[in-house]
Amino acid sequence: MSKWGKVSKLSKLSASADPFASMPLSELKAERCQKLVWDVEAEKWQESVVMVKMEGEQFQNGAQRACYRAKEMDAEQFMKLPDWKKAENVVVKKYMSPAARDVYENDVRMQMVAKSLGEKYNKRNPPKKVDFMLTYMLVTLDREEEQVYCAEHFLEGNYEKYNNNSGYVAVQDSDEEQHVVTIRNTPNTFSHFSFLESKHSMIVVDIQGVADLYTDPQIHTVKGDDFGQGNLGVPGLALFFNTHQCNPLCKSLGLEEFSRYHVAGFALAREWASSTLSKTFSRLQLDQLPTLAAPPKASEAEASPHPLRRVDLSNTVVDLSSLITSTADEMVETDEERLLRQQRLGLIHHQTARYFETGRLSEDGATPDHRASFFHLQQASSCGLLSGLMGLARIYSGLPRDVLPEVQMEDDRSCFRCMKRAALLHPHPYPMYHLAQMLHEGRGTSKSYKQAAEWYQKALNLLWQGEPPKRCGVEDEVTFYGYEECLKPHVVAQKLAELHAEGGDDLEPNKPLAVELYREAAEAAMEAMLGKLSMKLYARADELEAEVEAENE
Repeated sequence: MSKWGKVSKLSKLSASADPFASMPLSELKAERCQKLVWDVEAEKWQESVVMVKMEGEQFQNGAQRACYRAKEMDAEQFMKLPDWKKAENVVVKKYMSPAARDVYENDVRMQMVAKSLGEKYNKRNPPKKVDFMLTYMLVTLDREEEQVYCAEHFLEGNYEKYNNNSGYVAVQDSDEEQHVVTIRNTPNTFSHFSFLESKHSMIVVDIQGVADLYTDPQIHTVKGDDFGQGNLGVPGLALFFNTHQCNPLCKSLGLEEFSRYHVAGFALAREWASSTLSKTFSRLQLDQLPTLAAPPKASEAEASPHPLRRVDLSNTVVDLSSLITSTADEMVETDEERLLRQQRLGLIHHQTARYFETGRLSEDGATPDHRASFFHLQQASSCGLLSGLMGLARIYSGLPRDVLPEVQMEDDRSCFRCMKRAALLHPHPYPMYHLAQMLHEGRGTSKSYKQAAEWYQKALNLLWQGEPPKRCGVEDEVTFYGYEECLKPHVVAQKLAELHAEGGDDLEPNKPLAVELYREAAEAAMEAMLGKLSMKLYARADELEAEVEAENE
């Protein structure tokens, strides 16, 4: 029997043990309600009709919802012999501010998804099993105006909160190295498990309840577009892993540890426990947190009386072994789901890098930690995230960027490795264009006009199909410095035409092909309202065509 099932059984004890015994049952009206239970596996609602007696005055309330005591029995039992003293003790919850029906549906779905993950966790045979209260919707059927509630069996016992949706963990002490020692291992281990079990797509947090029977969880998802305002998306995931330290239970279950430059110590965790972070954050609150400001343009930085402070990380250990890819065939053989799972992990590292850069995760909440930020940007790159790879590549190339603009670490070879992996992993003209440039110029690698032409051609083929989607891999929107240039077909076609016109090294000249490319570039320039450039490209095509005719005579 599940933990919540035991609670249901206990609620049917005699009136002397019944915490709802004081309810004025004879004075309360019995009303029909539609009961809606979310079936996670079938992804549909299971419906039934129940009879409910509900008090009109709340007996408790949280930050957003008021709680009412109620008794519930199924309609069939009500028709036979309605003994309300033996009915189920139920707590019904209603938002104190007006809320649409889908808000209640989200709450129910969220808890049932968490319950399903709890069942999967228990199959790993942990020392202590976990469970979530069975929650469902009640919709009144006989009132003039339909009322919607969330409901669950009454939970008795010592109620505790073990973590929340913004990185807080309940701690009791620290070890000799000032590492956090949590009150209990199971709740935080379950949160960690839920992230891995969902293939890095979500995590169950806000773990609270009696012992290991939980209720009212919050789920953060990578997409961040469901499960209410408490779903902080990737930022919420980053906040959890900043304070979560794998405990002996995590290790005994073989849970993969989240790589970090350093972990939040006991002092920070204790500080968060007594700060505003200890309360539930909403997405609206998160939007008020510090964000990265775009760095000034190169010309502005040079003219400024207070130039950017340069941070030299040249002595930082750089592990790029995971960025080395020998052939494109290796990437074709890689399982797509594994790549997406790793990129989701990369999103969290990328967000963590941004938090460290702004000082959001520092002990004082303000001082930037560039080394920690750079470490997590490396991790994002190792996960194959396009933003991580391109951000790291621009650091190594010394080009303007929106992440770590102060860091100085120019390394053409490392830049090339990042660019190559990005181009192999992501069918997007941005990395392809820049990889072609590096091969053309011989920066960070041996010069190869032939390979440069191949990558320019791949980028151009994508551009001829239409404007590249802003979504790439698991990222909803990709934007980079220099992004616009590589999205202009006339720019890429002109580069490719120049290569085929001149040839060199390992590429034989192909002037007829160059003529076609110049004309394609001219047409694209004309469509972009660049008349002078278009005429110049047409003229160059005519010159080359004349050369071809002369050579054939």
